[in-house]
Amino acid sequence: MDYRIVRPDGSVRAVTLTGRTALDDGGTVTWIRGTAQDITNRQAAEAEKEAVQAQLQQSRRLESVGLLAGGVAHNFNNLLTAIMGSIEMARMDVVPGSPAASSLEMARAATIKAAGLARQLSSFGRNAMVRPVVQNTTSAVQASLELICSSLPSSIDVVRDLTPDTWDVLVDSSELTQVLLELTNNAREAMSDEGTITVHTSNVTVDSTYVATHSYARTGDFVAISVVDTGPGIDPEAMEHLFEPFATTKQFGRGMGLPTVFGALKQAGGWVSVSSKQGAGTEVNLYLPRIMEEPTPPA
Repeated sequence: MDYRIVRPDGSVRAVTLTGRTALDDGGTVTWIRGTAQDITNRQAAEAEKEAVQAQLQQSRRLESVGLLAGGVAHNFNNLLTAIMGSIEMARMDVVPGSPAASSLEMARAATIKAAGLARQLSSFGRNAMVRPVVQNTTSAVQASLELICSSLPSSIDVVRDLTPDTWDVLVDSSELTQVLLELTNNAREAMSDEGTITVHTSNVTVDSTYVATHSYARTGDFVAISVVDTGPGIDPEAMEHLFEPFATTKQFGRGMGLPTVFGALKQAGGWVSVSSKQGAGTEVNLYLPRIMEEPTPPA
């Protein structure tokens, strides 16, 4: 049998007891012989092993889903190319301003939106074509927020806690803007269009202690971009599926937000982590590797 003991110094240990009893002819216990073994370290090692295996399984599942998403996006994009070509040819044969021209324009707009979804799927599958350049992280985030803040309602307060001397990273500006847009939109919807979003940048050095509990991370110098909201937080059950395609924490979610973030960060050589406590908001941390090259001058 296994049980706990509290030692005189207050420390709690796990103990396993192995033994046997001797009975007399009447079935009464006459003596007990056995051993007690301290298994605290063994239990801790087994628990750590189980946690690592769970993280590995999750990583493999996301990798498989990413490959599937990339393949679907590729075939989907081929179909959209044919559809768009047919729409453009049909528009040449109709009278401008006619009902048919209006219908074709609506079909063209819908196809463009579908192409955007295919691009998000490709990003999750790590197949997107991006053009990263070396640039200062805070400057890139600041430029992205200039575009994003104009799309948010005035009831949302955006706090820019940006460290001016962050390291340079290799990133595609449009990808970074898309990632931050997804996160701010998620935060806005979680807060029902009223609350505070704080965007923070900082330099961090990831050590082996952090990697031991975050199997997807790696050691080295990184720039962290944090997006924190004052929403209700995320249900613990939903946390396990945040980065799966079409999973959502909202009743009417759009589905590809956080998977897009996951794919974009992985493609950039970094990772994303989420911490949330119900009733206390959500914090999303993006990690991008430091680049020692000189920043690319603006075109």
